Amino acid sequence: DGSSVGDDAILGAGSLLPPRAVIPPRTLAIGRPAKVIRALTDADLAMVKEAGSLYMQYARTFRSDALKPIG
Repeated sequence: DGSSVGDDAILGAGSLLPPRAVIPPRTLAIGRPAKVIRALTDADLAMVKEAGSLYMQYARTFRSDALKPIG
């Protein structure tokens, strides 16, 4: 439909991207239809990267049987 989302842009959960919409790089877009609400800072992008790393660490811990059932 001709829509595009730029590098390091974030489209909020539940947002809808209309046909031919262009979300520029390093921006946050949300809504129905999605609209750019602000630019993303280096700190924002670092936080997203850290959250992803933590999520992967949690998955490794869960798969390692380090967590034991209670009872």
